[in-house]
Amino acid sequence: MLLLLFLTIIGTVYTENCSYIYNGMPYDRTAVLTIKGLPTNLVINPVNDDLHFTLIDLDSLQNDKVQTKMDQYVFSKGQPIKIDNVNGQAAAVDMKNKKTYIASDDGLYYLDESNKAQFLSLKDDDIVQLFKPPSDDKLYAVFFPENEVFVIDVKKNEKKKVDNVPCAFILAVDAQENIYYECDSKYVKVILKGFQEPIEFVGIAKNSARAIAVDSYNRVVLATNDGLYWIRPDNIIPNKFMDLDFVPSGLAFDYEDIYVAASGVIYKYNANGYTINGCHEPAFTMRSLTIILSVFTIFIAGYNTEKCERIKIGNEFYKRQLIATIDGYPTGMVIDPRTDHIFFILHKRNYTKGIHLLKHGSLGIKELPVSDELLGQCVAIDTANNVIYIGTNQGLVTYDYSRTENYC
Repeated sequence: MLLLLFLTIIGTVYTENCSYIYNGMPYDRTAVLTIKGLPTNLVINPVNDDLHFTLIDLDSLQNDKVQTKMDQYVFSKGQPIKIDNVNGQAAAVDMKNKKTYIASDDGLYYLDESNKAQFLSLKDDDIVQLFKPPSDDKLYAVFFPENEVFVIDVKKNEKKKVDNVPCAFILAVDAQENIYYECDSKYVKVILKGFQEPIEFVGIAKNSARAIAVDSYNRVVLATNDGLYWIRPDNIIPNKFMDLDFVPSGLAFDYEDIYVAASGVIYKYNANGYTINGCHEPAFTMRSLTIILSVFTIFIAGYNTEKCERIKIGNEFYKRQLIATIDGYPTGMVIDPRTDHIFFILHKRNYTKGIHLLKHGSLGIKELPVSDELLGQCVAIDTANNVIYIGTNQGLVTYDYSRTENYC
């Protein structure tokens, strides 16, 4: 088993220069579809992994004298299938109601089991964009020619204009109903739920936004001319997740997998392992051997340890890992940011044992050396003045790592 893992690590080192980095993690890239035209408006159906997209004819796109021609497709089981009974312009997947909606120049449609479009509502309306958040029943749509944003109630056959969003050429909505869009200014903005004025993101070049999507962690990811950015409602500075060596035209997420479209091609970025491709393999150097041995040593050390678990807190996912076992239960934990040491109060079943310290990287804990007549009850750390305060049953004392307590 360890030999197999060792060989896997060797393979990883050999292909490290061939991978694409997304949010610090290596991904492989495969061209899953090559097709004449510009694929855009990508959306995944996570139930069957069908990839829906709009294909724009480049000749008509570049000719101002004719109307741009586009068709709706579904990429299913390795084959592109044209939805040929409607002038499709975008798609959205409704997981709750098990429907795939198709936007057209003549209203809203849905796909039946044979991938044929069936009319649903909004006859004569020219719909150019759709977005279906997974968390509610709302369907967002952009209507031509003003590119105004509406919320559609498909059951009542009604639409309501979204206030404070003047127009949208790309559109996404997160689980908190914050709306992300690009309008005439050519800059990407977000209108927070309940707010009146939009917030503009900085650091992204004008007119460089190409597509937008929400991943499985409710992160809104923007595809621009130079890469993929995580844009957040609480920070105007985007976080760049990936560099791109092409201009994207579409973006979609299928759990950990990423689909990015460009002219004539749709790429799939896969995080599950490495594949052999046409990249030049690096020479087997001492640096490579050092990496292999160090990783192998770390793996042996952690071979029998408890596996990390992924848990969700709010809208973010975290890894949980056991760092210490304690006889009792701790409360009032405080972390010293200078050292990553953890202070806490240790409780037994019928009594409290006072304040204890778990040093970073240590396997054991120790009780802080306070006087017998004092009972430690809480800790506070003043990093600006490098002081650790301990609240006791008889007042406040200070503590440092090299001495015993000092009375204040």
